[in-house]
Amino acid sequence: KVFKIKVNNNSPSLVFTFLYLGDCDMEVRILGCTSGVSTVTIMGRARVILSPIIKRMPLVGGMQFQFLHLPVIGYQFDGLADLADLPGVKSRIRKSLEKKLSKKIVYPH
Repeated sequence: KVFKIKVNNNSPSLVFTFLYLGDCDMEVRILGCTSGVSTVTIMGRARVILSPIIKRMPLVGGMQFQFLHLPVIGYQFDGLADLADLPGVKSRIRKSLEKKLSKKIVYPH
């Protein structure tokens, strides 16, 4: 879907479902103990604002990306970080991550 934003009439925006299925393999080794993250998933409703529109190539002077709501985030810990899957620890990590994302990339900031 493409919408016009009322704030700036010359800025088209694209609203879409964002889905990231990452198969990352981040690993940290501290004092011989290995831990890391092996999978990251992010899904949510997002918007890209194209602004300003210019009359020559590349036609768009800039882009803004923002989630319309807090995205659903999934991750899988490996090694010693598996301890973070414990119920109390996991909820604290999730709350901290959601708080930081809300301040940075969820509309309105």
